[in-house]
Amino acid sequence: MMTIAKKELRGYFNSMMGFVYLAITLILMGVMFGLICVYSSSGNFQNVLSSATIIFLFLIPIITMRLFAEESRQKTDQMLFTAPVSIVRVVLGKYLAAMALVMIGVIITAFLPIMVSPYGTMPTREIISGYIGYILLAACFTAVGTFVSTLTDNQIVSAIVSIFIFFVFMIFDSIVSIIPSTVTASVIFLIIVVLGLGWLVYSSTRNLYAGLIFAGVCIVAVLVCYLINNLIFDGLTVKVLNWFSIMSRNTNFFNGVFNLSDIVYHITFAAAFLYLAVNVLQKRRWK
Repeated sequence: MMTIAKKELRGYFNSMMGFVYLAITLILMGVMFGLICVYSSSGNFQNVLSSATIIFLFLIPIITMRLFAEESRQKTDQMLFTAPVSIVRVVLGKYLAAMALVMIGVIITAFLPIMVSPYGTMPTREIISGYIGYILLAACFTAVGTFVSTLTDNQIVSAIVSIFIFFVFMIFDSIVSIIPSTVTASVIFLIIVVLGLGWLVYSSTRNLYAGLIFAGVCIVAVLVCYLINNLIFDGLTVKVLNWFSIMSRNTNFFNGVFNLSDIVYHITFAAAFLYLAVNVLQKRRWK
């Protein structure tokens, strides 16, 4: 796994992609630092980190689009499938390489708040919390980009799809605010979710009956609950979607709110998309 990670990390810098990523990150972070902290004489560097997350919208797709799409285009993915290493290790190795590049940028930008610390009191706790949130969000987006890269053999398509998904994540709260919160809408929403989970069970087990039974049992359970007391579904869709909002949870870190449940959520979010990436590659390997 670490061999794959080192190879991928070297590849970033052999192709200049790594230098471009770091250069753009440092330039944009420096501009935001100058406007938010230096120009306004403020020590709230966590506001810089919060604003800098917009960088992920375009830069993370650039570093993840080649992870598997390029392998598929050049047909070198067959070497990965036949190599004496598990698909899980391959995915984790490539993912760790992308995250290592992100962490290099994080380490370099950590000198910015240190530079101005002699001139006033810095909110150290909030800055550390902000960096944790910044890294966790990068980890989640990188996992999503890794998954998207397994779906196509075209790097440009991978980047565009990743950008679209990230954009949806960033405006997710606005989308939720216009979703109907009626009982009927909630029931339909739950049925759609159950069907999606049923497909995931089928995709993971390659057993159609397992997927159908799982989805059928869950749909029956939803309908029984609806018949017993349909009021429990009132506003349920909005509550569930708000709970899943990654940006809302991430904002807590930039506000200095260090919550263990938010950390677990981010780790689970990233792990879920890495699992999907492994699942896609496993199916391709079986073929």
